Amino acid sequence: TSQIPIVMVAQGDPLGLGVVKSLARPEANITGITNATVELVGKRLQLLKELLPRAQHFAVIVNPNDENASAQMANATTTASALGVALAPIVNLRAVDELDAAFAQIAASGAAGALRLVDPLTSMVRPAIQQAAVRHRVPVMYAFREDVTLGGLIAYGASQAEVYRQAARLVHRLLQGARPADLPVEMPTVYEFAINLRTARALGITVAPTLLAGATDVIE
Repeated sequence: TSQIPIVMVAQGDPLGLGVVKSLARPEANITGITNATVELVGKRLQLLKELLPRAQHFAVIVNPNDENASAQMANATTTASALGVALAPIVNLRAVDELDAAFAQIAASGAAGALRLVDPLTSMVRPAIQQAAVRHRVPVMYAFREDVTLGGLIAYGASQAEVYRQAARLVHRLLQGARPADLPVEMPTVYEFAINLRTARALGITVAPTLLAGATDVIE
């Protein structure tokens, strides 16, 4: 639309995808918040390595149809090289009916754990993917605290509640007369690191005290 202002909550890279010309000055009828999806992939992999320090390779769960998949994979590959771990297998997940086959492949590969990249399926199949992960005994690093509260093992990412509060503040500014083109696209201001100790025990994982000390949410 060229008339109605748009406030987005982006799970990808709005600059890289061409949604805006600049994060500082969108120069379009759109502004909003980015979930820092691509930028946080490396941090998630680093935390997964801290959780499983003896790991030599991790699987990556990716939706190849997602526009942000290649950027996330590039970030993961760079971080994996720095950590001295391999990323294998790279498992495609496009729909919920592929879950069991995907996790069976990961379990058979001997990967110490898996990194779940973010795509539109992230929230749509949330309970199903967590159940499949525990069923196949695969430790998975997720992107959001909500994954952990529903039974996932570990997650690091932007606070979804706070991201939407930020978006609401931008809506308020637009209603006061500001132009979207003049409002910078914001990064998240609050990040959450969650660990589910019940799931850790079910998977036979002992979480290091140093890792627990850095968590914002620990589910007993």
